[in-house]
Amino acid sequence: RRRSIERVAVSGAVVLALTAGAVLFGQKLIARFTNPGVIATPQFSMDGRVRVYQETLDLILQHPALGIGLGNFNGVFGMTNKMGDAYMRYHHPESDWLWFLAEAGWPATLAALLGVVLLLRWMGPWRKVSHSHHRRERRLRLAAGFAALLLIAHGLVDVPIHNLAISLLLGLLVSMAFYEKR
Repeated sequence: RRRSIERVAVSGAVVLALTAGAVLFGQKLIARFTNPGVIATPQFSMDGRVRVYQETLDLILQHPALGIGLGNFNGVFGMTNKMGDAYMRYHHPESDWLWFLAEAGWPATLAALLGVVLLLRWMGPWRKVSHSHHRRERRLRLAAGFAALLLIAHGLVDVPIHNLAISLLLGLLVSMAFYEKR
């Protein structure tokens, strides 16, 4: 009985939070989905994003080995892009992976990809577990690993990992996926 009351309270809090979010941010969000013409500038449309990807790939081809240096994308991209808008400043290329590749180069990006492959290899369903208490622990590790992989995949089309809180969460998820109690 007490457990059901707790569930109702938690469910009510979640519904209340979602309703508050919809009231606060819903009008602009609904306008963006119902009227596709509501975009601040053409650079933020899908065509603009693809153009930024292309310009970033050109920058990567100019500096493939070591990149342009960590933290230098904003200044270097502003000097090298051919997009034509002198007043538009790009702080990132709309992709964590392209951003890292442009700043750190191929060797560091390959090392990061190796880490993703190791994560996949470690947490995959091909690992056999014999005891039931290990199975429960393994489920938690798998859930953390899949959440980390989704966050890493999200980095292909957006820049969530360059946010400190999200990168710390990613580190926690990866450490939970790798940790195995002995």
